[in-house]
Amino acid sequence: MTKLPGNIADKRVILLDGAMGTMLRAITPDRRNFPCEMHNLKNPSLVMDIHFRYAEAGADIICTNTFNPNSLSSASVQNSTLAEDSVSAAVRIARCVSHDFKIRTGKEILVAGTIGPTFDASLIPFLIDGGVDLLLCETVTDIYHLKKSLDHASEYMSQRNLFIPVMVSVTPRKDSGKLLSGETLHQLIDAINGYPQIMSVGVNCIPPDRNLKNILKELSIITDLPISVHPNAGLPDINGNYHISPAEMAECLRSFLKDSMVKIIGGCCGTTPDHISALRDMADSFSATGTLREQDVP
Repeated sequence: MTKLPGNIADKRVILLDGAMGTMLRAITPDRRNFPCEMHNLKNPSLVMDIHFRYAEAGADIICTNTFNPNSLSSASVQNSTLAEDSVSAAVRIARCVSHDFKIRTGKEILVAGTIGPTFDASLIPFLIDGGVDLLLCETVTDIYHLKKSLDHASEYMSQRNLFIPVMVSVTPRKDSGKLLSGETLHQLIDAINGYPQIMSVGVNCIPPDRNLKNILKELSIITDLPISVHPNAGLPDINGNYHISPAEMAECLRSFLKDSMVKIIGGCCGTTPDHISALRDMADSFSATGTLREQDVP
């Protein structure tokens, strides 16, 4: 089974960072239609600050601001390289944070290259060449596009004689547990079993409720891969605000850990460094064997 590089693989609970897009939009409300990935080129210090805040909150893995760089592409020659430049810049920013944080604190933080559901697979080499520690295919809604990304990544790794772990995280329908394209979780597991780079499978971008717990239970039955979960802080209201507090998020995810269903946790849309800090405190309440300390049992 593929493991994370470094000492992070030895941790009982691995902590991803939280949202980047909703954080950027909250900080720059006058730029709500401004592609988040453009900040890598126009406001790199802003992206860097958000990464640092998640690192200081306790994240073990920070994710590049590359969810949808395709939004920067156009048919014009002038803009044809914007997406490539943005991806390369995003990795440099995250790597700088990881390097500086380790020098300052001694803590190793890994950089995950984020691949969203509409990510152009031809941009994956820019993540790999930039020096990511792993790839994160997240918010996956259909197996076809996932396999396209995995095939492209596998081929490029083979050409470069590299082996980079890959996390897969899907966004299924809450009512059925199926992907939006209609495929089941069983079909998902069958599809990724042939890729030796896969290190985990999980769920993101849905609220941390009973439906999510049921989906995670099903995953834990049909695969031996470590399971990840990074949910939204609820659903947005008409103003785009999310209302699940850091304490509520931690309590929800604590039940997932208590049932030994997940190994990797974090936050998606609407989560902040405060959410990640609360998850860090909650995760640290577990012993190295994965059990709750007596004082943590309700």
